[in-house]
Amino acid sequence: AKGLSPTQIEYHVLLEAAEGLGARRAAYLLGGCERSSERTLALLKPDAIREGHEDAILATLRAAGFRILRERRFHLDEDGAATFLRTSWGSAKMGDPRRRFFRDMVAFYTSGEVLALLLEREDAISTWRALLGPGDPSVARAKAPLSVRARLGTSKQANAAHGADSAASARREIKLIFGAEFCDT
Repeated sequence: AKGLSPTQIEYHVLLEAAEGLGARRAAYLLGGCERSSERTLALLKPDAIREGHEDAILATLRAAGFRILRERRFHLDEDGAATFLRTSWGSAKMGDPRRRFFRDMVAFYTSGEVLALLLEREDAISTWRALLGPGDPSVARAKAPLSVRARLGTSKQANAAHGADSAASARREIKLIFGAEFCDT
């Protein structure tokens, strides 16, 4: 991405996302089905806020046609981080406080301010996940070099942002952060 302007980067990230969604979009178009918007949660992690990447991520979202319906900036405490991670993962087993990975993630999520965004557009979940790229920034740099995590992430943990991986996860996360009234479109 060296030598590209922010606008050129956003354009290329959108192209990468579109390539990943191409088959689904073609299936909808060929089937003649009308598609409706869906909602998802984006959580800008403490590393992205601390490093000043908020504007770049917001610009990428807007360029991709997302509507930002709500924003909430806050600092998670340990209980809040543990609850969010358990909600996000949808698994008590993964959220076992004795697991080192879980404890490390709680510590990371409480290390600074986060920004939660309630997003809406067609295929919001899969589009946001495509824009994010793989969770491991080193993998993202190889497979999706202009994705958010490739450009802004430094580790599996400090990978700039979180995105729900399914409609069920999105509903749980939105309910937790913004309230049940914002879960449905």
